[in-house]
Amino acid sequence: MAYRITYTRLFRCQLRHDYYLNLGDTIVFNDLDPVADATDIATILSQHDLRTAVDIRPMGETARTLAGHRMKAVADRTGFFVGIATDPAPAGGRLPATPPSPGLAWNFGIYPRDGAEWTNVTNQRMRPNLPAIFYFSNQRPDWSAAVPAAPLSLAVPAIARQRRYYASGEVIEEAGVRYRAIQDVPDATVPVTDPASWAEETMVRGEATDADRVLLPVKFSYTLTPEIGITPTSLTVELNDLGGTPALPPQNFTLTPGQDRVSLDLSDASTPAWYDLVVTSDTDYATTHRILLDNTLYDPRAWGVVSIGHPAVDPGLRLLEADGRLRLNALGETEYPTYEIRIPNRSTYWRYVAHPTQTLTANADFSVDLRNRLVARSPRPLTRFGSQVTLPGGNGPNVLPSPEPRSLQPEPDGKVYSEVYLGVLNL
Repeated sequence: MAYRITYTRLFRCQLRHDYYLNLGDTIVFNDLDPVADATDIATILSQHDLRTAVDIRPMGETARTLAGHRMKAVADRTGFFVGIATDPAPAGGRLPATPPSPGLAWNFGIYPRDGAEWTNVTNQRMRPNLPAIFYFSNQRPDWSAAVPAAPLSLAVPAIARQRRYYASGEVIEEAGVRYRAIQDVPDATVPVTDPASWAEETMVRGEATDADRVLLPVKFSYTLTPEIGITPTSLTVELNDLGGTPALPPQNFTLTPGQDRVSLDLSDASTPAWYDLVVTSDTDYATTHRILLDNTLYDPRAWGVVSIGHPAVDPGLRLLEADGRLRLNALGETEYPTYEIRIPNRSTYWRYVAHPTQTLTANADFSVDLRNRLVARSPRPLTRFGSQVTLPGGNGPNVLPSPEPRSLQPEPDGKVYSEVYLGVLNL
């Protein structure tokens, strides 16, 4: 007699990377209405298959625990989903055939297929203090929604400003408002109202920030990023639990001239576990990092990890109901949750290098520097579809090409440029 197993979707996870989905700076994918803009959404998604950009696969013991619970993970065009063998529930809905144990989590690594391109088009620090990778979970103990409008975005709120050097593109939160550095900010006391340094993020959509870059092994290096003119000669590194209790004795370091890195060994700490890594110095330089130490889960080849488990830290992120049934909607029908990882794209100062025989002219969006290069007055987002830049010409406007991802050029003025060499234009 044949035995039939019924699989039901337990959850879905979608990766929404602005580089691959936004149409330049005019259409932000995550702003589109699922009903009113359904056609536009379908058109954009039909032109992108996430599997060409990243490989998503189970990590550590996850492959074994999936099999043990009669579950299957499948990657699709927008992320991945997990199904589980179920039986009908007496009260309606579905019950897992093999109920998951409390505290269990399934971990999936996000591995970019082209690491250089992914790094260039993703808005993340080029020189972080820690070699941490991103971690998104419905079980993070300090989780709180990044924005109320995106309750299933697994990103947490951005970090408050600290006393260190900030690089172009970094995001902070101050007085409940999110700001992005539009160029390097070597003085952390520069007010967020300074338009040359900071830009307010008027639309926050639950995008990932450094607050989500937390997963580390027990041995790693800490890189100093002091403000300009600040030269620490000693560091104190403390590891505290989330209640502020020291987990290990403080580590003290004397810095030699020019030293910008110290090696940390936290092998005596309990793992896996969450901590605050507090770094202070003999100057104003100080940083605090929320971290997750997990030697088994950390993989430096991965960009990040998605960890989904039961129970969730917030009812809105739950997989199962209190009675063990798969998640139900307001009508009492089985409805799996869709978690989102919203990944911001990098913005750069676009710079066009004129053909030697031609002279370019400034306009409202671009200035012309002393080397006859057309330079954007403010950062412009990098997107796969590009965004139109035009110059007037003798036979109509000249449409200039958008920069390629690999053209990033950080320069001493604190800005990150994307450079494009032009042929002869019809000016």
